[in-house]
Amino acid sequence: MYRREKRIAVFDMDSTLIQQEVIDELAKKAGVHEEVKKITEEAMRGELDFEQSLRKRVSKLQGCPVTILDEVREIIRFTEGAKDLCRCLKKLGFKLAVVSGGFVPLSQYVKEELSLDFAFANTVSPRSLPPCDHCVISSFFLSIVGNNPQWKASHGKGYWGGGGWKKEG
Repeated sequence: MYRREKRIAVFDMDSTLIQQEVIDELAKKAGVHEEVKKITEEAMRGELDFEQSLRKRVSKLQGCPVTILDEVREIIRFTEGAKDLCRCLKKLGFKLAVVSGGFVPLSQYVKEELSLDFAFANTVSPRSLPPCDHCVISSFFLSIVGNNPQWKASHGKGYWGGGGWKKEG
């Protein structure tokens, strides 16, 4: 359906389009859930800003195999009605985006599954390239979504998904 006015709907991913909080699921898989939970609580009390909180939480995941992202992808459950809502909005001509405080590989998965147009999230890269099964998460390569020149420069270059690093474009 054609409309003169452009329309866009932007959704939060965690506990909105999907039922989980990605960082919590990663922490559970890595065996550091309680530590990550404490950092999240500090942030909720205003003791840390988003970037500080995210960096501290990702540092707890440092050394985990990057394949942990694939493990979490396997347990993602979409919120009831999310697929129908997205399908309906697409039929009405909306452009759809997902934004997440989580990570690109999982927001990219949600984008693909829901036929969204855009996905924005934080990037975390393997310490050693090219990607491989024994690569590990390194907070050194963390790039945070938002008004951040580092994120803007790296956005769109690639993502981890479906068992490997994929180049966009």
